[in-house]
Amino acid sequence: MAGNRCIFFLKGMTLGEHCDLGCNKSFSAVPVGKGYVREDLECSHYTKDFDVGHIPLRLPRAKQLLATINKNFSTLAFCRRYLDRLGENKYLMALKNLCDSGIVQVFLNF
Repeated sequence: MAGNRCIFFLKGMTLGEHCDLGCNKSFSAVPVGKGYVREDLECSHYTKDFDVGHIPLRLPRAKQLLATINKNFSTLAFCRRYLDRLGENKYLMALKNLCDSGIVQVFLNF
């Protein structure tokens, strides 16, 4: 967030695709600027998909990480720094497994 502007991450956006969305302090959508998705950068935020049903996980570490995400964030966006602060370590492979299975969504930097 820069000043009073928010960046929206839209599901299904591809490289070079533009969006014209913004928000004011009451979070109502109004056009304020343009942005585009760059897929060559590191992922900044993650969120658990609200509509996903039960998906069986094979990795016990992925199950443990999903329990931590459910307990602390539910469907709110989070970054890896937040997991570090909760005391999680060696979670990158588990997080990748959750992303690959569709339980957690990845948000790229603008």
